[in-house]
Amino acid sequence: MKAYKVFNPDWTCRGFKYKVGETYEMYEKPVLCECGFHACEKAVDCFEYYDFDKENNVAEVELLGQIVGIGEEKQATNKIKIVREIKWSELLEIVNTGHSNTGNRNTGNRNTGDRNTGNRNTGDSNTGHSNTGDFNLCNNETGFFNPASAPVDKVRVFGKNYVSRSDFVNSDGYRICRKLIPVFYRRDGKRHPMPYKHWWDCWAAGLTRSEKQAVQKMPGFDADVFLEITGLDWRK
Repeated sequence: MKAYKVFNPDWTCRGFKYKVGETYEMYEKPVLCECGFHACEKAVDCFEYYDFDKENNVAEVELLGQIVGIGEEKQATNKIKIVREIKWSELLEIVNTGHSNTGNRNTGNRNTGDRNTGNRNTGDSNTGHSNTGDFNLCNNETGFFNPASAPVDKVRVFGKNYVSRSDFVNSDGYRICRKLIPVFYRRDGKRHPMPYKHWWDCWAAGLTRSEKQAVQKMPGFDADVFLEITGLDWRK
């Protein structure tokens, strides 16, 4: 019977050290959760017992002896072969139904969270898309337990104003702000970052008058908050 088993980074499990390619056997009868070599028929079920951590080792195994727990979440046997190591990139494809996921148990695609059926979620258990919060049916939500009818195109900017997310991210002013480039100086042959607000000074120095006006016209723009964040006093 083909199955999967997770090991600690040193290839141990419950104090016993394993090696890929080797077969191990015991004379005792296997008893689920008590005695025997344990593994899971589905790789995703292994992570009910181990953290979903790429530092752990995962292997495809073969259960060769007497097997108990068939049809359950995990199985135990008195004879096991460690067939091959499974690399993390392959494991992600095995435990997720979707594609390009770095999380666990995703049906959608490009999720970094877990248990998402939508796409591009960094939160968990979302049915919608591009959520950073959890349990959302809607899209682009940073909160929790929001229904599909939630007004998800609203986003808080400058600490207080709720504006259309799409209007904000598609504004010329926002695109201009995203051109901010970190500034460094050299000392003792090494590169060191300048203070964050100095980055904004250098960015502002390169703006045209029309670009500056575009930034000030961003939806929800607040000059006092902009000053606090950037050090640029555009209140006049």
